[in-house]
Amino acid sequence: MGTYLSTPITTKSEESGEALDCPAAPLVWGVVDMQGWRKFMEDSHVAQTDVEVPPHLQTDQDHFAKVFGVFDGHGGAEVARFTQLYLVDVLTKQPTWVKAPETDDHVVSPVGQALVDTFHALDRMIDQPERRDELIRLRTNKLQPGERKTVGELGIPPEKVHHSLENVTTIGTSLKDDNDGNAAKPASTKESAELTESTT
Repeated sequence: MGTYLSTPITTKSEESGEALDCPAAPLVWGVVDMQGWRKFMEDSHVAQTDVEVPPHLQTDQDHFAKVFGVFDGHGGAEVARFTQLYLVDVLTKQPTWVKAPETDDHVVSPVGQALVDTFHALDRMIDQPERRDELIRLRTNKLQPGERKTVGELGIPPEKVHHSLENVTTIGTSLKDDNDGNAAKPASTKESAELTESTT
């Protein structure tokens, strides 16, 4: 039947909790997942109500953040499960989470920026060759409710440096304008070399 089963799997996994001691936003929460008609259960989630908040993000009434997220596998469970494991630890290591920004002119809130940076960091972690075996295992190993990990010794890879075009030198055939506004034409190899020399 293609990517679907002939009969649904209706076994449910449940997880629930509460954070009633928070005067600002007491809550009770629950998560239920079911594979249904799909061949594999690929979704994962995070529900954590005791994420310590640094002083610059704390309110008078609450010193803990509540992090909830549902991650859809879209053709493979490993990335959704990987995100469940590492999201909170990576979030709490982001610069805008750890330390107050030096200026107040940012468009996105510190928490919003920390979330954006977290998802970029998770992308870089998934690309680490040292994490390939873990991702392969996560393809078939379903996580326990509430299971989490820290980034460990591998850490979070740094952002890739993007160079501006100002510092890029073109090698090979370049286009040359005749200074009269006429259409550019391919330059000869000698002209290309001169052009390259003059731009470096």
